[in-house]
Amino acid sequence: MLYSSRPLFYPDIFQEAGLPLWLRPFEVLVTSSYTALIETIPDTASIHSIKSRYPNITSLRDFFNAKYKENSPSFKLAQRNFVESMAGYSLVCYLLQIKDRHNGNLLLDEEGHIIHIDFGFMLSNSPGGVNFESAPFKLTRELLEVMDSDAEGVPSEFFDYFKGFLTCRKHAERIILLVEMLQVRIQLSIGASEQIFYMSQTACPVCMILGFNLIEV
Repeated sequence: MLYSSRPLFYPDIFQEAGLPLWLRPFEVLVTSSYTALIETIPDTASIHSIKSRYPNITSLRDFFNAKYKENSPSFKLAQRNFVESMAGYSLVCYLLQIKDRHNGNLLLDEEGHIIHIDFGFMLSNSPGGVNFESAPFKLTRELLEVMDSDAEGVPSEFFDYFKGFLTCRKHAERIILLVEMLQVRIQLSIGASEQIFYMSQTACPVCMILGFNLIEV
């Protein structure tokens, strides 16, 4: 069976609204109940590997400056690609509580897009069964620097792209319908015991954020 990792119609929702938010779907070929083949994403490198490969580069902004030549047309295009993808993935991570967003799970492609991989921890599932990640999505000082902003909140025209959240709310029924499908029999490992997770308003922020109620099965 062939599935796409396209997360809950988000790319289609953004496209219908005319928003330039960018996500990179990839295909998954299911081979059994426990195994699958995941499409390789070519021409990418993780932020972790980029920093390891170029020890003289101390930040992601330095990498963009060196690769695309700061203030050049190619730099401006790569910067915009970065922000459009950053905004799209931030919304997805916020609504679905995608966790474990370390630099090994964040890729950069040749055009400057950021691409998230490894969605093993989402909703109420956390590494080690301990929910220690309080941030709704990853937005560090280093990522802000690429977008011409900083931790003090220096204004940037690029932040307008985060208005895509309002578009998601308009399509709440489409999103929550698919989220409800996940509640039927999602097995989560908490410590040494296996539990069946039933989504509720308390456990899943999707319904609270989008203003809907989920019915427990």
